[in-house]
Amino acid sequence: MTRVHSLPTKKIYYYRGSFVQSSIDKRCENASQSGQVDSSKTPQIEAQRLLSRALESLDQGRPDLAEATVRELLSQQPRNAQAYFALGMVAEARGKPFSAIERMRDALRCDSKFVHASERLAILYLQMGDLLQAQKFADLTLELERTNVNVLVVLAQLHVQRNESTDALAILDRAIAYHPHDVWPRILKARLLCNHFRLAEALAVYQDAARLTQDPQIQIEMGELQSQMGMFADALISFKVALEADPNSLTAQLMVARALTNLHRPDEAALYWEQAEAHETTLGQTRYAKSLSLALSGDFAASTKEALKALQLNSTWGKPHHTYFASRKTTEVDRQLIDHMEFCADSVETHDGDRVDFLYALGKAYDDLGEYEIALKRFDAANALARKLKFGDMPFDREAFKASIDQTIDAFSKTWFASPTESQSDLPLFVLGMIRSGTTLVDQILSSHTQVGGAGEQGFWLQNESAIINYSEASIDFQEAKRLAQLYSQLLTSLSPGSKLVIDKNPANVLVAGLLHTLFPNSRIICTRRNAVDTALSIWMTQMQTNAPFVCDRSDIVFAYKEFLRLTNHWKSVLPADRYLEVEYESLIGDPEIHTRNLVAFCGLDWQEACLRPELNSRLIRTPSFWQARQPIYSTSIDRWKRYEQWLGPFEELIGL
Repeated sequence: MTRVHSLPTKKIYYYRGSFVQSSIDKRCENASQSGQVDSSKTPQIEAQRLLSRALESLDQGRPDLAEATVRELLSQQPRNAQAYFALGMVAEARGKPFSAIERMRDALRCDSKFVHASERLAILYLQMGDLLQAQKFADLTLELERTNVNVLVVLAQLHVQRNESTDALAILDRAIAYHPHDVWPRILKARLLCNHFRLAEALAVYQDAARLTQDPQIQIEMGELQSQMGMFADALISFKVALEADPNSLTAQLMVARALTNLHRPDEAALYWEQAEAHETTLGQTRYAKSLSLALSGDFAASTKEALKALQLNSTWGKPHHTYFASRKTTEVDRQLIDHMEFCADSVETHDGDRVDFLYALGKAYDDLGEYEIALKRFDAANALARKLKFGDMPFDREAFKASIDQTIDAFSKTWFASPTESQSDLPLFVLGMIRSGTTLVDQILSSHTQVGGAGEQGFWLQNESAIINYSEASIDFQEAKRLAQLYSQLLTSLSPGSKLVIDKNPANVLVAGLLHTLFPNSRIICTRRNAVDTALSIWMTQMQTNAPFVCDRSDIVFAYKEFLRLTNHWKSVLPADRYLEVEYESLIGDPEIHTRNLVAFCGLDWQEACLRPELNSRLIRTPSFWQARQPIYSTSIDRWKRYEQWLGPFEELIGL
């Protein structure tokens, strides 16, 4: 029920020769200034010069020459620790981590206090996932050099791997205190805070980092965070600063163009889209990025034009094809393009990631055209491949999933809710349910109200649940829960300042609805329900962004849905009716005005007519429902399963639930 986030490891400092190089140059300089006799003939100084030459070759991308120079040195000084270290760096440059580790160990055998070798071993072992060895060499390094910034970063990442974020943050704070002008620990701290949804704190750390360096990557990451927080004008400033620092940065150009599109300033955006297209490294990628940005903003006519241009420029790329068909209804005019996608989907030269995009797009196209049998075959193939790419051979652990539902039901009983709980805030408005059951529609309806803001799909409570609940004892750490509730309220306020209510529309919050009511007893929880077979088919026919482990297997979807039903029936029986409301998708579609008025009243809001026109809501939609949610409420998705009745397979078990 919890997700483990880890810091990236790919950007831990790769000094190559630079840090050894500076010490080598310093030693040579000191030797000359001290009046040593004929430094060019002194063995130690000559060794340093050879090392300097080798590391220069390595920095120039010439590992063969670097190795030859180091081998020459080792023939003269077979126990030179720095020479073995240099060989390790050569092995890294060649992509041979095991060889690099052995050479670093050789360096330590020659000099047990050679800190650069122990540091590098800690980093290499972390990258290879050997946490015990990474810890061993990190500890050794800190014994030799307690302020070593790289190894402090390694230790922080080890704590993240163990889901010990508090310890990781404490170590990063140590690194920042020791090295106040080093930007990297600050970046990692900001990323870790983002992973734990402490966005306002993360933004402050990014701002501190930006004051230390002109690195455009920091501005881009900060701008992405500001976009997530709905601070589009501030994000635009950050992206423009990044672009000023690196005018040829394709990423910065795309970010500026996207931000201007989000701000509905298309004329200004056009200039940056054009600049990005001039610098793109993959043919059509700017057109695709533009089409996706326009689609999420609701401009589907412009989006499909850009997607069509992108796929014409790069006919074997799956993503623009998928966006093109996801943003419109397929017609007979598209037959030639459908035939092309069939060819690409069958081609052995097509990358599996592109093949998945083609197969989902084909399924959508045939469904629009009413060719249901072939549509389902394409969706079957898409899901089989998507499952392989997402989960490999790892099966969905049904027993563990069922056990977690059992624990939740047992812990959050009527007895649990009998005792009053101190209210933290009535700001959150939770919209949850099974995926593809109508959560986006309810979100769009309610966020059309001027007093209601949106926070998107937050994973805050799924991430922090295990830190405050002990299911074996059916107990909760209320002190930690109170702290987290305050952080969460601050998060919602930062995402939608000035709103009376802020919607957290994460369907998976259904797993923690009891916890949500415990911490926010004055807040409303809305659970969406939809025909079980229609829900299952919609999951099957959608290229899901979630990594929920059941989504790509029909039997697993059936199992998960039955467990979802068991859990929601429990919530309905134990949560108060004035705080927990089930909304049937079919009823909402069938009589939108009555049920929309009920929704607004349930939330304690005055009526506003805008709630009847959710398709006019201008907020960005980042879920797979981005096209459907922009349409006037329609009924064609009701009983959709009957078109596929003869090919339902395991989904037949859901009929009547």
